[in-house]
Amino acid sequence: MVRRPAVVHVWSPLRYGGGEQRLVALYEHLAREGVPQLVACAAGSELERICRARDLRYLALRRRTGLDPLFARGVSRAAAALRADVVHAHDAHAHAAAVLACALFRARAAVVVDRGLRSPARRGALSRWKYDHPSVRRILCASAAVRDVLRAAVRDASRLEIVDGGVARGARPSAAVTARRTLEIYEELVRERGARRRAG
Repeated sequence: MVRRPAVVHVWSPLRYGGGEQRLVALYEHLAREGVPQLVACAAGSELERICRARDLRYLALRRRTGLDPLFARGVSRAAAALRADVVHAHDAHAHAAAVLACALFRARAAVVVDRGLRSPARRGALSRWKYDHPSVRRILCASAAVRDVLRAAVRDASRLEIVDGGVARGARPSAAVTARRTLEIYEELVRERGARRRAG
């Protein structure tokens, strides 16, 4: 049996925002495929309650500020505990935490970032650092429009992937289709890391 990539999903908001549903749907589809997973979320968040109710494996982390090094350290520890191949950041603060986990706390996983908004990425130094950090291996765009906006914000546009490709055509793909494509991307990252190790 082929080993599935191990994944830590990171979600930072305390309040309900709707993104929790997409994360949980992805988790449940991947679980049926045998993917080892852990959700790292803010303690006291709506997602923590959902994980507990649905018996999803999770780690509740204290989060105090937008850019919280202690939250990032918790993400790094979660990745180490799971021996994660991928840290999947599902919101902007989760993106920052995942990159900090790699940059400051030596998490070894590839970072995958979800991006659903068509608003331009900020052009400040922190935003550029978040998007161009070498740990960020893929940025999953909800549509071609999102990808086109991000092309101006990232140094290497080859990392941009449209996952919900049906959005631009007015027909959103099912959660199962999105999960299948996301799993393919995780597996590509594992193969790429293996190739880099053999080469170097």
